[in-house]
Order: sequence, then C-alpha cells, then structure tokens
Amino acid sequence: MEDFLMTLWPYVPFVIFAAAFLDTLCFTGLFFYGGAMVGAVLAFYVTGAVTIPEIILAATTGTLFGSATNFYLGYYSSHTKRVQHILAHKRAESVTSFINRNHLLTVLIVGRFITVARPFYSLLLGVTRLSPRRFFLFEIPIITIWVLLWLFILLQGERLYTHFFT
Repeated sequence: MEDFLMTLWPYVPFVIFAAAFLDTLCFTGLFFYGGAMVGAVLAFYVTGAVTIPEIILAATTGTLFGSATNFYLGYYSSHTKRVQHILAHKRAESVTSFINRNHLLTVLIVGRFITVARPFYSLLLGVTRLSPRRFFLFEIPIITIWVLLWLFILLQGERLYTHFFT
C-alpha cells in the first residue's frame, strides 16, 4: 500500500489544484469542506510530498479556475429569459448598482472570506455583466492573498504541532 501511495506523490499538486477548484465551484463549493483540504495540504507538506511554491501555484490556479468558471457561467447565462426576469426586479437592480458604485472590492473580499458566499459571488458578478477585465483585475490579487493567508495559517499550525507534540 505504501508503494502505491508513493507512486501518487507526483500528482499531489494536481490534487491540491482540484480541491481548490472544487472548493470554489458553485456546484460543489457548499459541500466541499475547505478545512479538510487545509489539513490534507499540511499532511502533504509535512511528509515532503509538496513544496510551498507548489502549494501556492496549485491552490492559486485552482481557485482562480473555479472562480473564473463561476463568473463565466453567470456571464453567459445572463441573457436567458429566466435570468433576465430575475434581473428586472428592483432588488437585483440595487445589487447591480451597489457593485457598480465602486463597491466591487467589498463584494469580492466578503465573497471570498465568507464560506457560504464563496461559491456564488463570482457567479453573481457574472450575471450582472461585470466586465471580465475588471473582475480579474481585482480577483487575482484577492485570490493570491487568500491562498497566502491560508498557507500562513497552515505553517503556523505545523509550528504549533511541532512545538507541543514533538
């Protein structure tokens, strides 16, 4: 069994990419527990299966692909009759107005850091027909900060574990 697991080590960055993608994707984000992913990444890191640059690259690109998928699902579905009907309501107009009044950064930060909002905020921004350029201009730095924050927490957890249990 150990030999089999060792043959899978080269694929660990892909597993991190897939986990970050699924954690962000609107179809799976509510069901995929990010805390379990952080624990698994820590286990991979401690055993030497993955390096810090690999974690950063895999988690950032996975999260970006998930967020981009959500954004473009919303963006290209915004022309459907059902979505147009929903967008015609005053509340939907007020949300769009809020985003367009220079509150995009607020929506992105709150959406990224609140678990139940994470799978849906980029979908919502796509539905409002936000410019993809503007979306990615703000989203890429926020995702990078998000990944670095969780990596910092992960490394602090490793230090605490080492300090108290070894």
